[in-house]
Amino acid sequence: MPQGGYAPQLPDAADAGTLAQRAAQYFNEKNYAAALDALERRATMAPETTELRMMRGWSLLHLNRREEARKAFATLGKAAPGQSLQGGK
Repeated sequence: MPQGGYAPQLPDAADAGTLAQRAAQYFNEKNYAAALDALERRATMAPETTELRMMRGWSLLHLNRREEARKAFATLGKAAPGQSLQGGK
């Protein structure tokens, strides 16, 4: 899928684990908008892990949303490796 292009529909009943897997899949396909969509939906269900927060930051950076990316990366220093961070904007 092209960068910033069509965001695939996610199942309405997707759980946090499924959304994390989809976010990783979309990120690896360079579909950063879809990755962010999955991360946003997941953040309403469960705390965001350090790995997912990093994926959020890189997705935002790839979409030239630099200030949001900076904020996402800044939160990484506030949790020890392996700890969860509360999702959100």
